[in-house]
Amino acid sequence: MAEGKKTFIFYSDWINMVSEMPDKEAGMLLKHILEYVNDKCPEADNLLVKMAFGHMKPLIKSDLKKWDAIREKRKEAGAKGGKRTQANAKQNQANAKQVQPVNDNVNVNSNTTTEVDFIVVDGWLKEIGKSPTYLEGLYRLHKLQNGSISKLTNNFKEHLKVYPSKHSNFSEFKKHFASWLQIKNSKGDLSKYQKETKGQL
Repeated sequence: MAEGKKTFIFYSDWINMVSEMPDKEAGMLLKHILEYVNDKCPEADNLLVKMAFGHMKPLIKSDLKKWDAIREKRKEAGAKGGKRTQANAKQNQANAKQVQPVNDNVNVNSNTTTEVDFIVVDGWLKEIGKSPTYLEGLYRLHKLQNGSISKLTNNFKEHLKVYPSKHSNFSEFKKHFASWLQIKNSKGDLSKYQKETKGQL
């Protein structure tokens, strides 16, 4: 187990192997997995346990490497954050804590996890504020009040905390934001951010 890591991903499709095993061997396999992730270096004498764990081990190792890479990236970002204002640094720390469960929880329902780097998201949200053509298009399309995009970008960030989505680049991020606004508008959720038109009370 990587240093400081207390959880690991247990993939739901492993049931295909485990359900075929007798209960005794399935229990032995679970103990073997737990010993492995706790750095006990277990040796399996049982052939079924050895075979099943042989399929699981590469995924467990891969997930641990990914976690180490993410932790290192956060460490580097934290060092760069020292150049920012103290208020921004505190906000980034809070965001990192909020995203931690997404990366770190045991996942028994899905074969994939989505990791969101909120330091990158904060940078992209600032870039949106510096994209006048893009902003003008959003204001016109949704008939938004002046200044309302900054509130909506904050709402979008909260949305990503609940429904994480990975973006390869800034262009993908902008498309997702525009699509999210379109959905919110179709549901009538943008009305308080929109300009009043004739006939409105």
